[in-house]
Amino acid sequence: VEKVIKNYVSILKQYEQVDGNTTFLNAEKGITFEIYYPNGNKYGEITTDKNGYASLNLPYGVWKFHQVNTTTGYEKIYDFYITVNETSEKEQYYNILNNTLYAYLQVIKVDSETGKTIAIANTTFKIFNTDTNQYVSQYVGGKVYSEFKTDENGKMITYLKLPAGNYKLIEVSAPNGYLKDKDGLKFTIGNDTHYSYTTYGAFITVTYKNTPIKGQLEIKKTGENLVIKDGKYTYKDKKLSGVTFEIYAEEDIKSADGNHLYYEKGTKVDTITTDKNGYAISKKLPLGKYYLIEVKTQDEYVLDSNKHYFELKEVNDETPIVFESYSNLNYLKKGTLEFTKKDLVNGDVIPNTIVEIYNENNELIFTGKTDKDGKVIITDLKVGKYYIIEKEAATGYTITDEKIYFELKENGEITKAEMKDKPITGTLEFTKTDVSTGEPLPNTLIEIYNEKDELIFSGRTDESGKITIPEIRYGKYYILEKEAPEGYTLNPERMYFEILEDGKVVKATMTDEKVVIEVPSTGITDTHIIEIAGALLTLGGIGVIVYVKKKKQK
Repeated sequence: VEKVIKNYVSILKQYEQVDGNTTFLNAEKGITFEIYYPNGNKYGEITTDKNGYASLNLPYGVWKFHQVNTTTGYEKIYDFYITVNETSEKEQYYNILNNTLYAYLQVIKVDSETGKTIAIANTTFKIFNTDTNQYVSQYVGGKVYSEFKTDENGKMITYLKLPAGNYKLIEVSAPNGYLKDKDGLKFTIGNDTHYSYTTYGAFITVTYKNTPIKGQLEIKKTGENLVIKDGKYTYKDKKLSGVTFEIYAEEDIKSADGNHLYYEKGTKVDTITTDKNGYAISKKLPLGKYYLIEVKTQDEYVLDSNKHYFELKEVNDETPIVFESYSNLNYLKKGTLEFTKKDLVNGDVIPNTIVEIYNENNELIFTGKTDKDGKVIITDLKVGKYYIIEKEAATGYTITDEKIYFELKENGEITKAEMKDKPITGTLEFTKTDVSTGEPLPNTLIEIYNEKDELIFSGRTDESGKITIPEIRYGKYYILEKEAPEGYTLNPERMYFEILEDGKVVKATMTDEKVVIEVPSTGITDTHIIEIAGALLTLGGIGVIVYVKKKKQK
């Protein structure tokens, strides 16, 4: 029977310990190595004793040794192979020294909402060693680096490896559009840490999440409120509820690094309605440009259909929500009233008429006077139903108790209303008599003038010495005798009278004197005096004014 070739393999496991300027080699107790056949099946394992030794007698073959564990803070060695063959006559000794555990730190910036890498450069970090209470600085190329920045791919790798220990990654500045993390991220370089290995050595990778900064639009909506006080109306602002707005993206709304599309341009992103305080606020929106459209308001108000643009912009990396405010006033639906006051008889416009306007609740809202064109024009009166009454007629007119109803509508047309007043008129009853006998004098030609010296009437007395002139309008007048009856002298004086009350009869009487004729006689001359009547003016209801003119006897 052939004897199987075997060979003893002994391992001394140690690690370095630095104390000041002195380096010690310490035995590494309890380190287990697993041993595998070339086909990958496990053959067995050995564990170092308190002196760091372990040994076993291996048969012929190539054996893979894999270190299972290590002392905290030290690297495990890579897998190694031991060969036992016919030339392996002596015991094989292996002195294995564990290096202190070091690893590069790689940081990947990630959006906390999308989970995607934030591909923005120059996010800055510091690394704090919580074991030593010191910030990490690395000396590379003649420079000391105490801050570490991401590249354009949103990744950061330390310049040098970090020794085993406990650390805290602190964000100095966040990527544009993101909120800076105030808590920091703890990580450990240790035996239980997961490592990636490259030709440069071990790496640990940590994911550092950032929350995108959002924005909200605040709306404060007011509307005109019609206030009636002391017979006048004004408009004051009030908080307006029930107004609905839609918010749209004015541009493609993307993440700060441009790698994620939240909303395409023109997309409706939110719908909000004002509460009883006229307040509404949008949901949290990504930063970007938007516009606002009012789509519904209360029935009595004019809808504002204009686009109102706004932009949600980052203030700083410590403000999680930025706010934009929008305030707007809704105007009441209004119309224009054009009121005209006219003469009932000739249609002339009447200025200086005082009118009052009431709403359908019988509340006085306006008092005004017609202008020189007989008009009252109101351009900003709330749509609705109203009526007009005359408060004070213009001089020379009777007041009417008629109510003129009108309605202002939203159609933009001017609402026209018209009221007519009857002018004050009276009747002149003129009488012409002989001053001496009182007999009526027919065929006397008279003229009547107004206070502007305009002729308004010309006529002769009838057989009873009278002229009756109806429908003389309000005002001051005078009478002139234009042609006296035969045998009477002409009276050149003006006789004044007034028409002040509607329907009243004004009476006027004028007397004339006869012409004086001298008759010759022997020794005696008698002069016959013919009296020529003066003017007698009687004003009905007022009194009597007597005017008498006599010729003296010679």
